[in-house]
Amino acid sequence: MMDKLRKVDAAVSQFIQKANRVNEPLEAFRETESFKQLNDKLAAGIMKQAKWLGKDLKNISFLQDENLTDSEFSAKMGAYLENEMPRIGSYISESKVYAYLHNGFVFSVESSYKRSGIALQKSADPFVKFELTNENYIAALKNQANYLLNNSSIDETTRKRMINLIRDARLSMVDLNDLAEMIESEFEGISATRAFGIANTEANQAMSSAQQAFLTENGFKTKQWVGAGPNTCPYCQQNEDDGPIPLDETFSTGDLHPPGHPGCECYEDAGEPIDLDSIPLLWDGS
Repeated sequence: MMDKLRKVDAAVSQFIQKANRVNEPLEAFRETESFKQLNDKLAAGIMKQAKWLGKDLKNISFLQDENLTDSEFSAKMGAYLENEMPRIGSYISESKVYAYLHNGFVFSVESSYKRSGIALQKSADPFVKFELTNENYIAALKNQANYLLNNSSIDETTRKRMINLIRDARLSMVDLNDLAEMIESEFEGISATRAFGIANTEANQAMSSAQQAFLTENGFKTKQWVGAGPNTCPYCQQNEDDGPIPLDETFSTGDLHPPGHPGCECYEDAGEPIDLDSIPLLWDGS
């Protein structure tokens, strides 16, 4: 009986410990003006896409083909959305996306110093200023900006909702003008949720890249995946179960660092105790 009680106690303790794992730098970054601005621009882009689709329905020839099966229709509609819809990136300049990712990167590095106590021990000024001068990291951030600009079309969940809405309306013989209004009405509230998901994922991507850089530049040999929140998904759980791994290796899912999927809030941490005396200088990114 006592053995069972110990197991229950250990399980409860583990749950509480995991529930308290919060990606604090990411939580804080959400409150910055940089995050809010990109979120607003992504929201506007998603809404413009939805409205553009509604107005362009009359030009989609296969909507009139009553001989198409549901699967054929869905395939054509999916291809149409993928190939013809404007990209969210068309509403956001490359410089703004890069600046946003850069802010996330810098925010994470400064947070790393503060959380590790390095700033307080190694600098008279506790608020370390980080200068991004390493060309490798600049190139990585520009690649991320380019990805966001060129590949962030409407996400899969939204795309399926649009396909289903148009298919159901087609089967019900709804007039195209009415269908256009239905689309605008249906997706009226989608902007904030979808935009936040995209912005949050991109923020975590930039900040996790910064954490990887921080560990590399300060001579750490190992890293570990930390699941945020009490219910880590199975995909990320296998990475967390890896425990500490060499810094340059990928986790079980093939990811170098979090996020593991859209909306992921996991973070990367050192896989070994931090010895402040082993870090001779503050990193300036060079």
